[in-house]
Amino acid sequence: MKNFSFTVSVLLATVLLSVSAFAGVVEKVEDDFAPASGVVVMPTGSDEYIVDLDGSNGVVVGDLLAVKRSRTILLPPPAW
Repeated sequence: MKNFSFTVSVLLATVLLSVSAFAGVVEKVEDDFAPASGVVVMPTGSDEYIVDLDGSNGVVVGDLLAVKRSRTILLPPPAW
């Protein structure tokens, strides 16, 4: 009976840890797919563009972005 109780405890612990790990994965995926507003500044080559998003928006080099709405806006270049 002691062995059975130990086995049930181990299985219960495994299930609870799996559920909490899964919750962490769900939060990570939600963060990865969170919308960010920005502007496509200019194309740099085939299928590559410069956008005005950075680390403060959660974007890092190599991220793939999807453009949801396209507008053509002509602005003067920034005075850097």
